[in-house]
This record gives sequence, C-alpha cells and structure tokens, in this order.
Amino acid sequence: LGKGNYSIGIDEAAFYGPKLDIQIKNVHGKEDTLITIQIDQMLAEKFGMEYVDKDGTKKNPYIIHRTSIGCYERTLALLIEKYAGAFPVWLAPEKVRILPIADRHQDAAYAVKAALLEAGIDDVDIDTRSEKLGYKLREAQLEKIPYMLVIGDKEAEEGTVSVRKRGHGDQGSMATEDFVKLCLEECCLVSLNSCVVEGNFLCLFGRTMDVTSPLDNLQPCRFHSGKYPFRRVFSERYGTQS
Repeated sequence: LGKGNYSIGIDEAAFYGPKLDIQIKNVHGKEDTLITIQIDQMLAEKFGMEYVDKDGTKKNPYIIHRTSIGCYERTLALLIEKYAGAFPVWLAPEKVRILPIADRHQDAAYAVKAALLEAGIDDVDIDTRSEKLGYKLREAQLEKIPYMLVIGDKEAEEGTVSVRKRGHGDQGSMATEDFVKLCLEECCLVSLNSCVVEGNFLCLFGRTMDVTSPLDNLQPCRFHSGKYPFRRVFSERYGTQS
C-alpha cells in the first residue's frame, strides 16, 4: 500500500484475528467498509479442521475470510452515489429508449428494438404514447436513459435512427447496424480484441469461461441487467477478431 496510505485501527471489531479493511466515504462523509480480508484463528478449531504438518503433527489451519465487494446493498448504494443514477450503458437498467414521432413510425421502432434484442441488448423500451417528442425526450433525460433514438419519416424510410446521448445531446443520424455496434462496444467497455485470455479461459469483467471449444459452439449470453457477455455474433457481424 505504501507508507501513509494506511492506518492501524485500535479497539476496532476484530475479535479473533488481524484484518485488512478497505474503507470508503459516501456522499455524506460517512465511512463504510467496502472490502474486508481477515484471518480467523478460531473457526478451524470449532469445526474440527486439521492438517498434518511437515513434522507429522496435526494442526488447525488459519482461515482467511474475504469479501470482494462487501454486502450487495452497500455496493449498490455506492454505485448509485458514484453515478448519481446516471449509470453507464452496461449497467443501466434501461439502456435505450426508442421514440417514434408518430404512430406510423412504430413498425420501424419495433424493427430497431428487434435488432438490439437479436444482438443481446435486452434493456430497450419504446415510448408509444401520444405525446409531443419534446416531452418524451425531456422525460427520458430526467430518467437518465443513456441513449434515446428518435424515428421519423426519414429514419423509417432509410433504416436509420437519430441518436441522442445522455449528457452529449444530438449525435446525428446513424444506420441501425452502426448504432447496435456502438452500443455493444459500450456494453463491453473494451472490444473483444482487448479481452484477456489466460490459458483456455477468457476473462471478461471478472467472469471466466472456457474457450477450448470452437467459437461456433459457445452459447450466447445477454447484455441484460449487468450480466457480462461473450457474444459470438459481435465477432461475426462486426468484424472483431477473438
């Protein structure tokens, strides 16, 4: 950690062995424990856990308790505070909202949604209400939706979408396939070329999967509610070599 980057806690709640805590402060300045690593010198004896040491005697092992993210509730609270509800695309509960301008544009909107779903991006909604476009955009912005896609006569005819990105405004017109590629890249954060392969395992977002089988045999996963994917379709359709 380096000198000055840690402190020694006295009289804290470490009753059965030394521990290492990684502390954070929330937006109110309150300190919380994010990660704990603790040596337990008592549990092995209580459970009757033993091993034979090199000198032939039986001894109790030391058990290391480790939490990588603490409790889920605290981690979620930290993420909500960090992003102030404006989650990145890969984490957002609703990644894309499609806004058809009129009823006659709804078929095109559903076609765009189908393309996103087929690519594995599940968290997509279509606002079919009979409201003015400005009202729909304003509402989506307040709800901090990462991407808003507007579809009018021109977009429906040309197979494009008018893209608005949260915090960046109007991004102009884009072919549907190009937007799908953009969204996939943001969900992955890095292209598959940048993923780490260790032995026979692909490491992506802390998850690992066996890649000894041909890519054609890999089952597709989904970009849904924070599940981390490896999509063969990404490699095939968008030219990313894996």
